[in-house]
Amino acid sequence: MTELTDEVAAATLACLPDMTFGRMRALVDHFGNVRRALTGVRAGHAASLSLDPEPDTAAARNLRRVARTWPDHADPDAIAARLQRRGTHVWVEGGERYPIADPIPDRPVVLLAEGERPDALASPRVAIVGTRAASPHGLADARDLGAFLGEAGVTVVSGMAIGIDAAAHDGAVAAGGLAVGVVATGLDIEYP
Repeated sequence: MTELTDEVAAATLACLPDMTFGRMRALVDHFGNVRRALTGVRAGHAASLSLDPEPDTAAARNLRRVARTWPDHADPDAIAARLQRRGTHVWVEGGERYPIADPIPDRPVVLLAEGERPDALASPRVAIVGTRAASPHGLADARDLGAFLGEAGVTVVSGMAIGIDAAAHDGAVAAGGLAVGVVATGLDIEYP
């Protein structure tokens, strides 16, 4: 049995079926921290909680049904093994390595990252996002901006979408800099 760390507990919660940012926030707020939230989920207590803002809707009732299955899916040993196998980095809100220093509204409870350079989140960072249907001139400008930032030691962060985001990433990497792609769909879904 794996030691239940905050990182393993948070990753286990994040991997539950139909888990969302808001639902995870509600669980952690209700139970006090990620380990207690996972313990509550594994004990079957999550199904009785109101995890959606409108508890009497069909979606909320469906969520309660899904939450009743969470104890069957909440396997921290399997998640710990997957994290190890994939080399996934996990940062939990409140931890000393959590890369979001400023208290911002709706910040995520957990960040999961994969890649060879987790230090990219320790560097100064600039988010570059833009249209997917960029003009050639816009793409060139984004690539130049990414290269300039990469050369200056600034990590380029974006949603990694085709267009401006990708051009900024290409520029940063071509200049020997670092780039971070924030994948809202999760690491198991390939996009773009």
